[in-house]
Amino acid sequence: MLTKAFTFNPVGENTYIIWDEETLEAAIIDAGMSNNRENDAVSEFIDRENLHLKYALQTHMHFDHIWGLSFIQEKYGLKPLCHKA
Repeated sequence: MLTKAFTFNPVGENTYIIWDEETLEAAIIDAGMSNNRENDAVSEFIDRENLHLKYALQTHMHFDHIWGLSFIQEKYGLKPLCHKA
């Protein structure tokens, strides 16, 4: 399992992409991107590494952790997964 960390938005939220180095299946954790530059950083990384984004995982649903979910849903067709609590 490999990990890439990004720090996004005015709050300095941490977004992670994790992936299996053999299958290249990936998940984004806490998609906190708040502008096009940050969205591009994520999509360019995914493209450069030839990753197949399969999951949008949320540790929790605070505002700074969800700003990028609409971008992830539009670009990759993924809905967020988060524990109901």
